Amino acid sequence: MQPDLKEIVEQYGVMVSSIAHRMIQNKEIAKEAAQEVWYEIIKSIDSFNGESGLSTWIYTICKRTILRYARNERIATMNELREFRELPAIDYNGQDRDEQEWIKACCDWCLTAQNHCLTNDARLIFIFKINLNLPYKQISEI
Repeated sequence: MQPDLKEIVEQYGVMVSSIAHRMIQNKEIAKEAAQEVWYEIIKSIDSFNGESGLSTWIYTICKRTILRYARNERIATMNELREFRELPAIDYNGQDRDEQEWIKACCDWCLTAQNHCLTNDARLIFIFKINLNLPYKQISEI
């Protein structure tokens, strides 16, 4: 019995986008990479034979596709990150919604940039372990 595509999208949709955006700094390229992951999943869903878990199969497609897009990502330098580390702590109380969104975007950029100090493979392993809490055994299968 083949997996239900609608259930797959509901269960893994946010995850695919999250990985793409953590691996690729350019938002448009990250969206394109995530879309291609879904294209690959839809195109090859009939080939899923259950030899591995469904999540491992999806993560493997995600890894292969997103790493192809991430090849051109530049590595962030420690000097680039230092300016963000030296900023004073932000008080969220009393901030309006636009300011909160701006702060969130800056924090997201900083976390993504810190991940870009790693090689693409190391960054993907970090994301699988820290963001998705995958066990090391599953990461090694991917």
